[in-house]
Amino acid sequence: MILARVLEFLPLALVLGTTLAALRHGRMEEIQRKALSNFGRILLWLVLGCGALQVLLLLVQD
Repeated sequence: MILARVLEFLPLALVLGTTLAALRHGRMEEIQRKALSNFGRILLWLVLGCGALQVLLLLVQD
């Protein structure tokens, strides 16, 4: 269930990571490196957020 929610946000995380990298750096190598870093960070926050919401929903439903 959490995986399905994270997969829905995967394209958004990729676009946001690339956009943030492009705004901060001018060379393509730097953009690519930072885009992957940003993507990983955004994805981590999405997973943690979806997990926290799932736990909260389980606590409220019981």
